[in-house]
Amino acid sequence: MSDWLVSPSSETDWRLDPDEFVEHLHERWPEASVERLDDADVAVGALDFTVPLGNGQGVWGTLHKDGQAVGLNGDVPACAEPAAWLREIVSTDQELIFWDQGYEVVVPLTPGITPAGIDAAIRDQLG
Repeated sequence: MSDWLVSPSSETDWRLDPDEFVEHLHERWPEASVERLDDADVAVGALDFTVPLGNGQGVWGTLHKDGQAVGLNGDVPACAEPAAWLREIVSTDQELIFWDQGYEVVVPLTPGITPAGIDAAIRDQLG
């Protein structure tokens, strides 16, 4: 289970293509590792990935099979990095949100949002 998710907030026909996702991921983080999950027994993921962020930190994530969500595991500042990056690679016509599993914290990923902007929005919501 993921700590955070990036996805549309409502039903849409939009999808992230796994091959394009991996290509963009390696453009941004050449040292990222990717494992394709072709096993039919895997319930959610199409692929798992790890993004190294330096100082021994990293984020583990999953591109969901439906191509509409990316799960991210890590603390907020670390997960905010790939969340902001996702906003950059997805057309601005498609709205995206960054949210927790309980749907208690929801941050609209507006075009141009930064990791610091995501972190600040979460702090505002949590008080």
